[in-house]
Amino acid sequence: MSKIYIYCPGNVISGGVYSLHHLCTGLILSGFNAHMVYHNIDPEVINHPNICSFQAPYASHIEDAPENMLIVSETEIQYLNGFRSVKKVVYWLGLNNYFKKPPFRKPFHIKLLRKLIQCRNYSGYSSGLSENMKRRLSWWMKKDDIVWKSGIIHLSNSYYVAEVLKAKGIMKTYIIHNPVIDSFYVQNEKKIIKKNKIVFGPKTPKLLIFLSRLILNCEIVRLKHISPEDAKLHMEEAMIFAEFGNNSGRDRMHREAALLGCIVFSNTRGSAAIKEDMPIPEAYKIPDAIWNFPQILKRLRKALMNYHACKSDFIEYTHYLQKEKSSFPATIKSVFTEIFHYYSA
Repeated sequence: MSKIYIYCPGNVISGGVYSLHHLCTGLILSGFNAHMVYHNIDPEVINHPNICSFQAPYASHIEDAPENMLIVSETEIQYLNGFRSVKKVVYWLGLNNYFKKPPFRKPFHIKLLRKLIQCRNYSGYSSGLSENMKRRLSWWMKKDDIVWKSGIIHLSNSYYVAEVLKAKGIMKTYIIHNPVIDSFYVQNEKKIIKKNKIVFGPKTPKLLIFLSRLILNCEIVRLKHISPEDAKLHMEEAMIFAEFGNNSGRDRMHREAALLGCIVFSNTRGSAAIKEDMPIPEAYKIPDAIWNFPQILKRLRKALMNYHACKSDFIEYTHYLQKEKSSFPATIKSVFTEIFHYYSA
């Protein structure tokens, strides 16, 4: 029986790590022989309750045989170079992190060039000439990456990334919308007492958060440099979750917050612009340009004052997320059956 290996960092807990473990358990539930393969192992991480809850088996090495498959995320693509025969798969969880690892071998690297063209970061809020320069430079630096070579199989957790890849010549990308961890679906069934509180995602502009603290009469928390457990506690208490940063993949926090009873706000860039990726009501998607900050603050205040009415706008979205979780194994089975059939023919 073919073996599927999922390469994963063993020293960090993140949304991407959760997604890789979800993929592994989904494959096993669908009848495939799948294992995690950890690198840079930290025992405290791989034995963390959230990681152990997946009950995903792991292998100590990879059998480099043509009938087997190796899956890496977009941040781990370099590891594919060490294998000759195994089927190679990239699971795109976003785009930003892919470009945060440029292939420089000399001291000069992208941070200096970003300063020269005044590009704040890969998920920044610049526009116009500097934005175009940044985008072109990023693609140019990665033009010889193994990911663009023939024979690489592409998965994506968002239609947005699939569209970007298509524009770059990758005509076939399999879409797998992964769920969040189980505890959020269980929590959704319980009664949650909300506070007059807004939590902002880590990519939201600092100026918008500053103005919210200044103008809105409520508790404000930014979910950055915070443990997953503490982030969940804040979302449980909050009436609103807002993330106005760039969504280069399907943002986990939007879904977690909705399942915990939050009103969800987003911008209109990246995956947030794609209805299939983020099917929240369009009224809650607001362009995050600085001249729109007054409108954003007005919408946030209105949602705080009308929490129960606004929350009802997300009933359909939470049902969508519940259905997505229940159909995940069937999606996995359909996608990987097609992949093995096509690439074994």
